[in-house]
Amino acid sequence: MAEINIRAKRKDEHLDRSIAFQDPSPSPFREIKLIRRALPETCLETVDTHTTLFGKALDFPLIIEAMTGGTERSKKINEGLAQIASSLNIGLALGSCSIVADNPGAIISFAIAREANPDGLIIANCSPTTPIEAISQTLDATRANALQIHINAVQEMAMKEGDRDFRWWNNILAIRKNFNLPIIVKEVGFGIDRDTAKLLTSKGIMIDLGGSGGTDFAAIENERAGTSECSEVSTIGLTTPESLIEMQSVPGAAFIASGGIRTPLDILKCLSLNALAVGIANPVLKAFEARGLKGTLEYLSDLIQKTRQLICLFGCQNIRSCQNIDKVFTGDLRDFQLQRKGTKIR
Repeated sequence: MAEINIRAKRKDEHLDRSIAFQDPSPSPFREIKLIRRALPETCLETVDTHTTLFGKALDFPLIIEAMTGGTERSKKINEGLAQIASSLNIGLALGSCSIVADNPGAIISFAIAREANPDGLIIANCSPTTPIEAISQTLDATRANALQIHINAVQEMAMKEGDRDFRWWNNILAIRKNFNLPIIVKEVGFGIDRDTAKLLTSKGIMIDLGGSGGTDFAAIENERAGTSECSEVSTIGLTTPESLIEMQSVPGAAFIASGGIRTPLDILKCLSLNALAVGIANPVLKAFEARGLKGTLEYLSDLIQKTRQLICLFGCQNIRSCQNIDKVFTGDLRDFQLQRKGTKIR
């Protein structure tokens, strides 16, 4: 019972600190410049933003990223976010189901999402060490269309009560073997490098970049612990633009871009660098906390509409054609690209 209470308390603390989190650093996306044709030869009415992901047709390639689950508070959040995802016909990823292993009753906080969104794209989430039975129960309860396995070594190291054993690969393969649905490996704020991406791609595993630039869970863990003992680890990750560059030299890589994505232009930059979809978490959580369901729906509707306008202005008629937009890198990102040999960008 004590372990259950600790997990639940930690989940709600993560919610509070994520909502309060402010990143003072400038957006790393500022170092990507998209080249717009002055004669776009497009019409906004005919811009098609539909896509298919994990067998589900979506109106726009956007996923409300994994945030929470396992507590009464998170149940209400997941229900509301599922209703929003259903209204907009976009994807929803749930928080980690690890708590279900210790508290089977927590399953309702995840199952509520499927009740609120019977036909939409729902992605379950676990850690590499979540027991197979807990994953199975969550997949059954949510009828999830895919499963995210989050890898968060940096966060765990910064967490007083966190894991210190990061030998996860065999666990990931075991999860993949046990479940016949798409598997995604997702970083949690520190990005995916190309060697890891090649390994995952070789096993048919999709990637969620989870680059730095968004919520810094190492900083949140330091704040929870009241220490700066692991403050230096906040700087060791790859930004989302750096991870996007890494993916360009991984043949066949299928990936979702997430981490620090704030604006319609950020979304377009990710799509131009071959992301199949874009994931957003913290801005959605902040909107939900401040403005409720209706306000969050308005926020995301506006984000999608403004991205459609940009797609049109850059001469694209659909999501795939965004990959044809020419790009220029500046500053540190240009240096990164030049030194990571083998990375070719249109």
